[in-house]
Amino acid sequence: MNIISAQAIEISPDLTVARIVKRVSGVSLEQDNAGNRQYAILRGMDKRYNYTTINDVKIPSPDRYNRYVPLDIFPSEVLERLEVFKTLTPDMEGDAIGGAANMIMKDAPRALSINANIATGYNGIFFGRDFMSFGYKEISGLSPYQIHSQGYNASPSDFSQGPVTYQSGSPSPDLLAGFFAGNRFFNKKLGALGAVNIQNSYRGSNSLFFESTVVDTLKGATLTSMQNRKYSERELRYSLYSKIDYRLNSRNKIQWSNSFVNLTDFQVRDVKTTFLTLGGYDPINGNAALQYSTRSRKTRQNIFNSTLQGNHQLSPELKLDWSAVYSIAKNDVPDNSKVILNGEQRNLELRKTTVVNSSRRWEYNTDRDLAAYMNLSYYLSVRSLPVELKVGGLYRDKRRDNFYNEYYFRP
Repeated sequence: MNIISAQAIEISPDLTVARIVKRVSGVSLEQDNAGNRQYAILRGMDKRYNYTTINDVKIPSPDRYNRYVPLDIFPSEVLERLEVFKTLTPDMEGDAIGGAANMIMKDAPRALSINANIATGYNGIFFGRDFMSFGYKEISGLSPYQIHSQGYNASPSDFSQGPVTYQSGSPSPDLLAGFFAGNRFFNKKLGALGAVNIQNSYRGSNSLFFESTVVDTLKGATLTSMQNRKYSERELRYSLYSKIDYRLNSRNKIQWSNSFVNLTDFQVRDVKTTFLTLGGYDPINGNAALQYSTRSRKTRQNIFNSTLQGNHQLSPELKLDWSAVYSIAKNDVPDNSKVILNGEQRNLELRKTTVVNSSRRWEYNTDRDLAAYMNLSYYLSVRSLPVELKVGGLYRDKRRDNFYNEYYFRP
């Protein structure tokens, strides 16, 4: 087990749990084409072989297919420490062969503590290129299928123009802010804390892809196309966390914690494809056949977790702990739009010509857990060696819902 303490988190520049976990030896992060690092790979095992917990309680995933949790949805400021298990112990859920990441949230301080911070910055990539956005405020959260009856035939007038209305310009500066307050009352028996965090940042990436095919086994592969991709992404991340604990006496403690994390991502992927074997490709005179593909996507992911826990020292050798948990994870991608157009380059001048096709897609899924944990531990000494015997049980009721609806436009 590797632990990253609160002190190490405070002095690091990492803003999310995904960036913290990469500092652990034997852990790497999976990165997508847009440069996002979300999922941890423990001991070289793929992300589907790991799971994530909050205060030792397993949480559901907003992913519509898999159970892994995106770690970049959690801000680092609410962590007391991060524990990474590379080998499971018998009292942990045994459905991970890679390992587990456990996020221990902050506890109420011994005395009044108030902490606030604010920071700003600017992404240097936008000094050399524009940030591309779309009219996300005009997006309809429901598809025509959901608004009308099942047999309704959709028409172009049923779809908003916001997802296909693009603007280019300079983004606003990033904004990062956080607030934390906590104290203990009634002779230190009752502890309470609350934390709020918000991060609004703009990101971008440029990439170049070449596609090839084998047309002659003697000559080898031939390059067929070149794709120039530009990503423009706005990430709006905020979290709310509260915790109340009450110490009945030195042997009994009850605590109730609630956490809500949300990540809304506004992304535009603009792709220009240059065909190297079609349309009279002539780089010297600046002639080529082109194709443009623009995708606008708004993704909202959030996780809510409410946990009631108790720790009871029944005797010097016997300890009982229990947890009652309600968790729900949601993922909403309304009106995911993609437009493909043909184009051409003549004498170095670019021009879009005709629409090939367009698609609009609605996706929504939830993953809800009701769970109860109970563990009974017995401590003894065998030949001066400390030994712990533990027996426990777990109950979980899980429900997953998925919705998928897609429309194609062919002129």
